[in-house]
Amino acid sequence: MGALVVPLVLGREQHWPLWTWPSIATGCVALTIFCVHELRTPSPLLDLSVLRRPFITPGLFASCAVMGAYTGFLFTLALYLQNVLGFSPLHAGLTFLPYTAGFATAGLGWTRLPPAVRVNLPAWGLLTFAAAASALALLTRDGWPAPLAEPLLYAAGFGHAAGFSPLVDRITGAVGPAQASSVSALTNTGVLLSNVHAIAVLGGVYLSGPGTLTHVTALLAALLVLAAAASRHR
Repeated sequence: MGALVVPLVLGREQHWPLWTWPSIATGCVALTIFCVHELRTPSPLLDLSVLRRPFITPGLFASCAVMGAYTGFLFTLALYLQNVLGFSPLHAGLTFLPYTAGFATAGLGWTRLPPAVRVNLPAWGLLTFAAAASALALLTRDGWPAPLAEPLLYAAGFGHAAGFSPLVDRITGAVGPAQASSVSALTNTGVLLSNVHAIAVLGGVYLSGPGTLTHVTALLAALLVLAAAASRHR
């Protein structure tokens, strides 16, 4: 994990020195060896056989993808607000309050929805997140239209929670108590890696041509659409 994460965190600002690529390659090889060992040993640290269960792999991908999309969105939008629109760090931070409110609304309320609605909630939530983020990128080219931006941030946060929380609940409920810890470990580890990759990729795209969120949002929306499709697997 360290061999994978460190070069992705430090590589861009150091202009990708030669050590970053052997480190990433070493991390990939070590991770492969670890997975093969865990599948063969009778007492694994991480029970990877859980990935053979229906829905677990696409569900994990969708869960990690939405968290990566959120991290990339938060990182690039915070830079855009401060470096392009001239917001102070405090002002930029407070700007995300509607997002937090939307996330709290869906995160606390989705379990009260009828079962027929909860079945399709992850897909619709992720698509809502993608649509709101895309609209926000288009509207903020010439400034920050607060009356429009705040509802869009609320919708993005609502879609984030509506897409993530039911997915985690679903994949955890799809396995028995004996494998619940393995699902939890895979979810947390996958979220960490997706967050780092999102900042490296989406942040790199933004910093390569600062001044617009359009290119970043296009990648973010594509990732969320893939996650929405994965969440539809049974």
